Amino acid sequence: MTNASHQTTFTSADTSALRVFNVNFDLAGSTGDAQTIMFDGIAANATVLVNLLGGTRTATR
Repeated sequence: MTNASHQTTFTSADTSALRVFNVNFDLAGSTGDAQTIMFDGIAANATVLVNLLGGTRTATR
C-alpha cells in the first residue's frame, strides 16, 4: 500500500478471494482535496475490505 499526496494504491500479489487492508491514515489529498484510490494485483472476483483504523479518519473522493 502506498499513499502519495493525491493517490493511494492498494497492491497485492495474493490471489485470495478476500483481500483485507488495514489503513491508519486519512484517505484524502494533502490539502484535503479528492484522493484517487487504486487497486493493483487484486484477483478479478476478489472481495476487498479496507479497514480505516485509529481516531477520526477522513476519506475524500
